[in-house]
Amino acid sequence: MTWEEMSLESLRSSKDLRDNGYWRSSVSRAYYAAYAAITGSLGTQSFPRGWNNPSHAGLPNQISNEGSLPESVRRKLKRNIRILRNMREDADYRPQRVVGKNEAIDALHNSSEILKLLEAI
Repeated sequence: MTWEEMSLESLRSSKDLRDNGYWRSSVSRAYYAAYAAITGSLGTQSFPRGWNNPSHAGLPNQISNEGSLPESVRRKLKRNIRILRNMREDADYRPQRVVGKNEAIDALHNSSEILKLLEAI
């Protein structure tokens, strides 16, 4: 399976989860759809600790170092992935936070924007 395939599967899953009222899981899958899409676009950068992927915290820095992407695209990618990571952490690790339909819709919007930005390149 490729990063792109993982991304598209996570995006479809996020939509299905949203449609069935599983808001937290939808937000989480939307984040992973974006994470996988970005990771696949990073090419052969060296990742931490011999991994085949960037750390979640380090992803914005990896985006900054990707010289093949225009600066305007890198800025948008970093902004959206930071928003999505915060949303995903709320959904996965902060049960006291409200994560509802609006958050699931927003997460899918941000994730879809990332995928569209990367498709345009």
